[in-house]
Amino acid sequence: MSRRLAFCLVALATLGVAVPVQAQIDDSEIQIVELNNEDYPTIEVIVDVPPSFADTVLTEAQFALQEGGVRRDIDVAKLQESTAVVLAIDTSDSMSGDPLSVARQSALIFLDGLPSRHPVAVVGFGETAAVVSELTTDRDASRAAVSALVPGGETTLFDALVASADLLSASNADWFSVVLLSDGADTRSLATPSEAVSALSGLNVTLYSIGLETGDSRLTELATLTANAGGRYLAATELVQLGAVYDDLAARLANQYRITFDATSTGSVDVRVTVAFEGDLAVVTTTTELAPAIEAEPPVAEPTAGAEVALPAAPVATILEAAVPGRLQAGWAFWAGAGALFFAFTVIAFSVMSMTRSTPHRRGVEARNRQGERKLSGFADWASSMVDRFLLDGSRRGAMNAALDRAGLNVRPGEFIVLTAGVSMAGLALGWFVHPFVGLGVATAIAIASRFFVSFLGKRRQTLFANQLDNTLLVLASSLRAGHGVQKALAAVAEESDSPTNEEFTRVVAETRIGRDLIEAMQGVADRLGNEDFDWVVRAVAINRELGGNLSEVLDNVANTIRERNQLRRQIKALSAEGRLSAMILFVLPFGVAGFVRMTNPGYLGELTETNVGLIFITAAGVAMLGGGVWVKKIVNVRF
Repeated sequence: MSRRLAFCLVALATLGVAVPVQAQIDDSEIQIVELNNEDYPTIEVIVDVPPSFADTVLTEAQFALQEGGVRRDIDVAKLQESTAVVLAIDTSDSMSGDPLSVARQSALIFLDGLPSRHPVAVVGFGETAAVVSELTTDRDASRAAVSALVPGGETTLFDALVASADLLSASNADWFSVVLLSDGADTRSLATPSEAVSALSGLNVTLYSIGLETGDSRLTELATLTANAGGRYLAATELVQLGAVYDDLAARLANQYRITFDATSTGSVDVRVTVAFEGDLAVVTTTTELAPAIEAEPPVAEPTAGAEVALPAAPVATILEAAVPGRLQAGWAFWAGAGALFFAFTVIAFSVMSMTRSTPHRRGVEARNRQGERKLSGFADWASSMVDRFLLDGSRRGAMNAALDRAGLNVRPGEFIVLTAGVSMAGLALGWFVHPFVGLGVATAIAIASRFFVSFLGKRRQTLFANQLDNTLLVLASSLRAGHGVQKALAAVAEESDSPTNEEFTRVVAETRIGRDLIEAMQGVADRLGNEDFDWVVRAVAINRELGGNLSEVLDNVANTIRERNQLRRQIKALSAEGRLSAMILFVLPFGVAGFVRMTNPGYLGELTETNVGLIFITAAGVAMLGGGVWVKKIVNVRF
């Protein structure tokens, strides 16, 4: 039983680590626009943040950067330079009607949200790629150009990208972006895909491609082109989504930040940027060449015969860094987590040894290896005894011992607490690698889950014992009618019954053999399992011992009564199954729908989760759900 307990608690720790404590936004929600290493070792990174982070100016404390797994000191400032933007919109025949009308309205939303310092040009591509408006900060001119777009002809997508690059090459802006909308593949361009990608890459342009799904959509080519250009592809499955997509892009271009740090790595290295805002966390990782790798020293010329050569001693730090790259520099947090993890698993292992040693089938092995085991499990024994002494002094041992007995766990309270503490520490250490608060949350969840785990096992044993009781009494009555005494009849029940009845009656037989009164031993079973029916059986046996009579007939009558009660209980459970299932579905459904919406459209729930009115509604809904859950539970939980 102790092995199963250890396995289940370790499983709880593993599951607890898998449960996130802090909301995590998808990596694509933050993007590295530019990484400049011309002034190495000073590195400059330009990032745009998710729209949900754009309501206020973020501070330096909300950013974090790791170079090769090592956190660096950074300087953060909001980008104030201008970004030249080209709005490239598909005007082919497939965009006729509502698609182009909605695209024009969405582009106007984009222009309204873009800061006035960013110049904008408009390019329409249908039969040909035409520059409708040059780069300008005059928003009225840009709006007029967008409104003037009309559909017609094939799709010249590659030519539009080349034309956009030509426009941007003549600009004096600090950064360049192309926001391209199309519903299909290129059909008529003179330029090739590689020429389009080269034109954008030569200017270091950030490409945002929006794929609009219509009846004639062929978006695979657009997605592949965007990936080759190092841009970001956004899918709009419905027309109503276009406005939100353009609004989000405008918010991104309006909220770009410059991060500066001093690098120590050379060659290819991972750079990880993290932004935190009001409980959300956005992360992006990129692999880049910070500086050329250090070339190897030229080979030393062979010495002449008889000459002595002094070999330079390699620095110890260099040897260690070569042997253990990356994590050696991870800092005190990594080593603290690793030490806690080792200590936790040591406590778990020694605790399991201590509990396993006390089981009957291990006593022969213990006799031969007792000295070695004491050396290994001495710490666990000492910790368990200290906890037991604390529980005894605080009068808490009785309740916990009763709960463990009810659950059928063959461990002392001190052993259980030490093992739970070890698993909680393991969860703390594993979660610590993600974030200290994650580790604390996991450890707390495991400690609480262990209490529910014991309660669950106890309730399950109570239910099994109650379901087996009618057959148990029939076996007991049959043994009495056959002429056996009560002690012999109880032993027969212990041998022929299933768990947990055989375990409880075996305990009754063992206790009576060492001198405990039979009625007290049976009453202990009734109290331990909280079974009211068995309590009446114990009273019937006690009355029979004092007054005499046909005990087998009394037990038959009690068994029939209990069987009828069990049948009624099962019938009620079957009839209330639909209500209980409905209650579970109605309780889980809002959370499932909210989680799905959060993943598919993170900004959709913003009015509900980021405003005072929305939080009031969420609180009221939670209270109503809690009250409804209690009400439904009272309806379907019939007691008699």
